Amino acid sequence: MSINFKLVMKRNNIFNYQLLIFLFAFTFFSIKVYSQCIIPNEFVGNTGSNMTLLIQPTFINALNVQSNDAYIVATTQSGLIVGSTSVNVSQTSLAIWGDDSFSPEIDGASEGQSIILSLVVDGIDLINVFPLNLNNETVDISYVTNGFLVLHNADIQYSCTFDPNSGCTDNSACNYNPSATSDNGSCVYLEGQCDICEDGIVIDNDIDNDGICDIDEIPGCMDESACNYNPLATDPPIIFDSELNPMECSYSDEDGDGVCDIFEIVGCTDAFACNYDATSTTDSDNSLCIFATGCDTCSGETDGTGAIVDNDIDDDGVCSSDEIIGCTDDLACNYDATPTTDTDNSLCIFSVGCETCSGEQDGSGYILNNDIDNDGVCNQDEVEGCISLSACNYNDLATDDDGSCIYAVPQYNCDGECIFDSDNDGICNLFEVLGCTDSTYLEYDESATEENGSCQTLILEGCLDNSYLEYNPLANVDVSSLCITPVVLGCLDIFACNYYSEANTDDGSCTFAEIYYNCNGDCLADIDGDNICDELEVYGCTDELACNYDATPTTNTDNTLCNYSTELDECATCSGETDGTGTIVDNDIDDDGVCDIDEIIGCTDEIACNYDATSTTDTDNTLCNYSTDLDECATCSGQTDGTGTIVDNDYDDDGICDEVDYDDGIGLNEFINAPINLYPNPSKDFINIDFESNLSNVSVEILNSLGDVLILENLADVSSKYIMQIAVHNLPSGLYLLRLKSDHQLHRVNWIKN
Repeated sequence: MSINFKLVMKRNNIFNYQLLIFLFAFTFFSIKVYSQCIIPNEFVGNTGSNMTLLIQPTFINALNVQSNDAYIVATTQSGLIVGSTSVNVSQTSLAIWGDDSFSPEIDGASEGQSIILSLVVDGIDLINVFPLNLNNETVDISYVTNGFLVLHNADIQYSCTFDPNSGCTDNSACNYNPSATSDNGSCVYLEGQCDICEDGIVIDNDIDNDGICDIDEIPGCMDESACNYNPLATDPPIIFDSELNPMECSYSDEDGDGVCDIFEIVGCTDAFACNYDATSTTDSDNSLCIFATGCDTCSGETDGTGAIVDNDIDDDGVCSSDEIIGCTDDLACNYDATPTTDTDNSLCIFSVGCETCSGEQDGSGYILNNDIDNDGVCNQDEVEGCISLSACNYNDLATDDDGSCIYAVPQYNCDGECIFDSDNDGICNLFEVLGCTDSTYLEYDESATEENGSCQTLILEGCLDNSYLEYNPLANVDVSSLCITPVVLGCLDIFACNYYSEANTDDGSCTFAEIYYNCNGDCLADIDGDNICDELEVYGCTDELACNYDATPTTNTDNTLCNYSTELDECATCSGETDGTGTIVDNDIDDDGVCDIDEIIGCTDEIACNYDATSTTDTDNTLCNYSTDLDECATCSGQTDGTGTIVDNDYDDDGICDEVDYDDGIGLNEFINAPINLYPNPSKDFINIDFESNLSNVSVEILNSLGDVLILENLADVSSKYIMQIAVHNLPSGLYLLRLKSDHQLHRVNWIKN
């Protein structure tokens, strides 16, 4: 059964529309003044489920808050506020609230959803907060119902400051801000005749766009042939699957009284009866009526729900209104000398321990608490003093703390002595400065008080100027007096063309004559006098039509070394190089007389799933895929252009083909007795499904286009109509499959996520 989403919303009329708009506005950081920087509010409410973030003092200190007006707020990536807490050194936890599954609105985080933390200071500054673990690594927070996470430290990053002077400056806009001095492009305007402005938000009061405002819509039966036809109705009634809808069209009126049979009201019509029903249309003999006697009275309802009220609770013949009830024990604090009942004194209250009675004897007496702090010591016996065992002035006789406790400075005892001083040097271990204490090492630290083994590099003096021959690269302390002989750069090789006799350091500048040449560039050997040294003569093919043509050779003018493609066959070509390395390319690999460029490769076996009728090669069918390669249940998809695939007809891999995989013989395509109704489709935030059947071990799965199961709901057994809602707001847009499985049935429905 398909249900129009707009009609479902209209069931609760304008209130629901306004509520949804309010929730949307609240979710989007609900703020009266539009601005470039949106400041999230503190979280208000309780959704019934949450996870806990334990906040360490180091985390609070890392926020570096200098104001008393600051709070941490938790939001989802969509901007929904899911928790908040004020910032102070005594704060120890932050509750992240989950979504209330009993309401249609998304009012909290869902399982696995990422949580973002922000810091709001003085209501105007927004700061990004990145939680860290003990290793100062960033912690990603994901919501887990009843989960627990410790926040040890944090990094912060300034985001923005709220500007109250920025907003909509158009006085014709719904969200016009008269105090704004600059326009931020946030103006919104009324469009439909039913639209109204509310707190700067445009509210659409014609949800179904029929030209009738929602407040003026009249749901009812619009069929003139029905016995409950309503000529004033503008919308058909909302259909509810499990309850009677008086506006739903009905066509049966057996008694002809103008009231449809299904809307007849059966009840007592005697106005003197306690269960009198003014709306009843039947039971004229009043066989259903009940009447009060004696002290009894009627509860007073006239809608058939009235009942007999017993006004003599203790059945003593005295109506309850005439009874005087109270405590008759004169030892009780609420003793009453006037009561006529409660002889067992079940109403009496007595003082114990430090308690005393206030003294009244008219039933108004009460217990006086003489132990204000409930520590078991009466007020008059309390002794004030320091009761902290860790304090230097602890008083073992004190029962109440008077705030006088004095504590030792951290790392010191009450006598001012170090608690931990391993080397007895008068410096507490915590305040020791570790470092190198040996001045003969480069790592020497004059502020160090404790040697830590960091002395690694002995001081070595030397010349550190590399323009002198005495330069010592191993030295770490420069002594300029050791630098004596300046470096003279030049070529030191006597065989080089630019040998420099006065140089003492080779600078790598030596140049030499090319092989086979002297320093003047003349060949050492050139028998043919062509200015090409004999050793450099190039031999090769000089015919440009040959595959091994070489543009550089100086000899072989008769081309006896040339190779030609025509020597192989008409498909052959040259590889294209012109440096003598070119080869003959065989373009008919299988030697079938068809050039490779004209070949069509594919499976040529007609019984294969990927059979290609156009293929000219692969006669051995090494590319073919057969359904028998999987199992005996598999079949081919049927294409003959090479795109065919193997179809797995054994969904659960149990060796039994799907079409006979159930004990009752029901096939996968024969499940007509339990259809699935999915709506809305397409959907954005949630989908509703309903079905009616007698099923066992029912499960509902949401799968993506790759076949991955994203959502799984196990429903056990279903014996009647079942309706459920699944949140899908976290899924990306695209095509999805809903699959319902049971012991004997499998159903599939495609749906689209907007």
